Amino acid sequence: MGSNVFPLPTILFQFLFLLVAIAIESFILHRNLNLGRQTSADYAMLINLLSSIVGWWIFFYVLPLLPVELRAQVISYIFFDAFFTINQSSTYTTQLILTIFIVFLSNYLLKLNFLQLIQFLIEPPKPTTSEPQERKLKTITARNVETQERPNLANIMFQATFCSYGVILVIIFLIRSEII
Repeated sequence: MGSNVFPLPTILFQFLFLLVAIAIESFILHRNLNLGRQTSADYAMLINLLSSIVGWWIFFYVLPLLPVELRAQVISYIFFDAFFTINQSSTYTTQLILTIFIVFLSNYLLKLNFLQLIQFLIEPPKPTTSEPQERKLKTITARNVETQERPNLANIMFQATFCSYGVILVIIFLIRSEII
């Protein structure tokens, strides 16, 4: 009879990181998009849950494609919260830093696309005017003011993702240094 291995610490940390990311990102969405607190929390929750699901799907798809040594390191970290100490070299450090950057950038792009999709699906369409004279009356300065009033979703989502990743990294370092 074999024993089942269940990565409970990984699941708990994922839950903790989701809570932290949702709290930070909902605050930033609330402040910058002028959404209500509940709406911004709903947006952040949906965005983070969807990006976590897609992230784990990608992880389980890419894991078999990794070299055996790197795959063993990843599995060791997920199940035992520690890397193997054999063959620790600068290439693993470089690969780890590159992987963290790729994960951050991918997560940012996923969250940005999910935010745009949510706004497209939820927010009512702007009424279009059928009168061509109204279009002619709109001056260039009025267009510039209208453009400036629209929030830059890419910048806002980058701030939210960057802040949540920063706080999560601090939490990871505190846990690894056994301060918490």
